[in-house]
Amino acid sequence: MNGDAVGRRQRGEPQPEPPEVLAELGRQTMVYQCLNDSEWTMVWVSEGCRHVTGRDPSELVGNRVVSYTDLIIPEDRLGVSVAVQTALAEGESFSLDYRIRRGDGTVARVFEVGLGIRDAAGAVESLQGVIALVTSD
Repeated sequence: MNGDAVGRRQRGEPQPEPPEVLAELGRQTMVYQCLNDSEWTMVWVSEGCRHVTGRDPSELVGNRVVSYTDLIIPEDRLGVSVAVQTALAEGESFSLDYRIRRGDGTVARVFEVGLGIRDAAGAVESLQGVIALVTSD
């Protein structure tokens, strides 16, 4: 971010619209916040959820229709969980490559980058990150 943009934000002035490439990135990736629970319960997800999972974001929020864990291919679930929990225990961000089953039943490979959000006591209260579709069948 350049100094001019920082100055506008600090003064409360309107920010310019993001470049089209950033807007497109938001439509093509799933930005999320989820609980650090066994279901990866989504608190919120971006519209890019449709592109990545083939599902409406409202289906995942609060596990309304399906949990994110349910989308992860069973053979990949333990590895995802261990990698995330290990990174969180070490105070690190995580990056993962694994498979999900999309809303239409096809299997897709995704790439995820995320980090733990800690409360005042230092406990991980949620995760935030981005998931990108790598390939789909």
